[in-house]
Amino acid sequence: MGIFKTTIFQSVKQAFTKTKDQITDKLSEVFSKKTIEPGDLEQIENILLQSDFGIEFTEKLLEILKKKIRNGEEITLQNLKEITQQIFISEYNSLIKDSQLTHSSPHFIILLGINGSGKTTTIAKLANYYSNLNKSVVIGSCDTFRAAANEQLNIWAKRTNVQIIEDFSKDPAAVAYETCNVALNNSIDVVLLDTAGRLHTNKNLLDELKKILNAVKKVAKEKSIEIFLVVDGNSGQNAKNQLNEFSKVVNVTGLIITKLDGTAKGGSVLQLCLANKVPIKFLGIGEQVNDFVEFDPKDYIKSIFE
Repeated sequence: MGIFKTTIFQSVKQAFTKTKDQITDKLSEVFSKKTIEPGDLEQIENILLQSDFGIEFTEKLLEILKKKIRNGEEITLQNLKEITQQIFISEYNSLIKDSQLTHSSPHFIILLGINGSGKTTTIAKLANYYSNLNKSVVIGSCDTFRAAANEQLNIWAKRTNVQIIEDFSKDPAAVAYETCNVALNNSIDVVLLDTAGRLHTNKNLLDELKKILNAVKKVAKEKSIEIFLVVDGNSGQNAKNQLNEFSKVVNVTGLIITKLDGTAKGGSVLQLCLANKVPIKFLGIGEQVNDFVEFDPKDYIKSIFE
């Protein structure tokens, strides 16, 4: 397990090398002096805000720094990293506690995301992830609008040796219903349901999403249903808008952040989940099927600052 965790840290750290250099280079200039004074806090604040840590999170961090300065304590870059980690871990653990879900079998997962977010590839990565945990998986191809998406999903299903249910003659909710029944009748552990890449402003597609969810609920009954929103880690403010709009229609239970290739601002991921009270489940850190890790808040902070 220790080796696996190290691999996760190294993967996320590598993905954020560019961002990390930008943040730490700027902060190192501030911390190059022996003593940090109150006047330096504004510069630290600007650096954190430019890195998308958000106003609320940054203010909490600065209040702690001010208190330490008033108490005559020496502030170092290491202190800043540790305080950032403490604040995020504390808030994130509270968030996770409030959103804990007991997984049933089958465990139903519906994936949402706009076109271009990496949703289809993410489904393949999830299928591979659960297969590696010796879980049986079935994919429901509920995007009946885009043939290319189904073709891509078919290719990934074959590569990951996972069953896929598709039927262009049926509407998406009917495919979801059939997939869930196949899982229930064959004692399959995990159901992954793809949905049409939809703009969060398209009412018709959002209404269709409600129908898919209702179809899943008819089969799942009391079993666990999760709804994951896949967002591009580089989309910034637009990711927040997507989450806000989707949340008006369904209860998004988790986030999967994709395309963390070094251009994303490190703090944006922290801000996205804390501001909206939605936990991050996984990170996509590359294009290959194994470039996919569970989100670990400690590793994430370390990847930004180390």
